[in-house]
Amino acid sequence: MDVQASPEAIDIHPFPGLLLAHTSVSGQNTKVLTYWKSREHFERDGAAFARTIDATATGWDGYVRDYHEAREKWFKRVPWYTLLATFFAILGAYDNGRRQMNRLVAPPEVHLSMERQGDFNYFVNDSIDERVFISNYTPVEQRVRVAAGSDVYAGDRPLDLLRVESTGIRELQEADTTHVRLLSRIATPGRYTMKLSVAAKAGYFRDEKVFDITRPVTVWQRRPRLDSVRLESVQDDTAFVVVTVLVGEPVSKGLNVTLRLARHPDVTEVMTSYAGASADEQWVPRGTPGQEMATRTFKTNAPIPGYRQVRMEFAMGGSRATAWREVVRDLNVYVGANN
Repeated sequence: MDVQASPEAIDIHPFPGLLLAHTSVSGQNTKVLTYWKSREHFERDGAAFARTIDATATGWDGYVRDYHEAREKWFKRVPWYTLLATFFAILGAYDNGRRQMNRLVAPPEVHLSMERQGDFNYFVNDSIDERVFISNYTPVEQRVRVAAGSDVYAGDRPLDLLRVESTGIRELQEADTTHVRLLSRIATPGRYTMKLSVAAKAGYFRDEKVFDITRPVTVWQRRPRLDSVRLESVQDDTAFVVVTVLVGEPVSKGLNVTLRLARHPDVTEVMTSYAGASADEQWVPRGTPGQEMATRTFKTNAPIPGYRQVRMEFAMGGSRATAWREVVRDLNVYVGANN
């Protein structure tokens, strides 16, 4: 379009099909170049547009053959606070999706640990009070309960002696830890196993799983107590017998161990290799035939700490014909603390 003078301003908004208009000046000649969405738009509104800018329409027409515009990178065109808000929105959506998925399919996983480490030693009829920590290792809350099987065991036999205080463990939150108390009282000395079973359920579509923790418990008498007498070995005419003594409270002046044997006159000597032990009399079988009795007491002189198992080995002299298993069966052993 030819115009007499370059227009001050060109308004293309009244013409929906007009995409672009710009002026081109050469000397006294001024042209306005227009780009339309389609030929139909041009034929419909081209003359009206020419009148608004006081131009004469010419017959020049053609098509855009190529177009290029250097644009800024997208992150330069977006404000930083918009990027930051978008990042946190995506992060929140991911975290929420992960949590919801875990609530459906996460497997249960709890960690059980005793508050007190090491051996559990108690005296007869002492009150037992131990704490067990339960930690949630899954990224979602878990339903937790004390399961069947929690008890004090003698070997594989439950004794129904354990009471579990488990207030507040119905639901354990992510990365949370709670505890339960194991309460008991045992009247008979011996070795036991204390066991806690906890059932946990995490994902809705996952089954409940049981987790166990066990700890050996030794119940002691306060005074020294004979634990066992056994035949260790036989060499020619000598038998080696091991006596085990359980020491509950500390013994400051050592132990005294008395061996008494009836009806075995062929056993003529008893000695021990225990460090620091001494005997107060000779081993001499006395009495009428068939009722012979021999006794010897050994004393140790070193202090013994509490909760200890003391092993003493005795050498018994006899003959090759001595029935050593019968000797050990008939041997009476008495233990105590030195005054």
